[in-house]
Amino acid sequence: MKYFGSLIALMSLLLAFNISVAAPNQGCQRKLANLEKQMEYAKQYNNTNRIRGLERAIANVKTYCGGGMNIDSTDEKSRNYYEAETKLEKSEEILEKIADAQKDLAKAEYKYEKAKYKGDFEDQLEAEYKMKEARMRIKMYEEFLESIQ
Repeated sequence: MKYFGSLIALMSLLLAFNISVAAPNQGCQRKLANLEKQMEYAKQYNNTNRIRGLERAIANVKTYCGGGMNIDSTDEKSRNYYEAETKLEKSEEILEKIADAQKDLAKAEYKYEKAKYKGDFEDQLEAEYKMKEARMRIKMYEEFLESIQ
């Protein structure tokens, strides 16, 4: 049962990772919406200092949020460059995770053989589970890598 919980946690982590890759500017849009809402309140109460500060904050979010890509940018080259750079970074991260999972698989295989030699059935089962988990992680990461390319 303990292993099932860790498997669920791993799956939810990958899902969250997938969602974050799918919408890189979603956080920026949320910040912008929050600032614009504050701007409405500041205008409603005629708070000029707050309005100037919020205008500056909105300009900064539009300029710097999202890895330096201007949210209002219509420049196709800038947008394509940013998307390609993001995909490359994500691909590198996934390749590192695949390498880590392969190391875990090798360790689990070694522990399995060692337990098999000793005749320790419990350790064999644990190592078998870890091998299955590592193989599943490798498969999921490889599928995810294919989906972002």
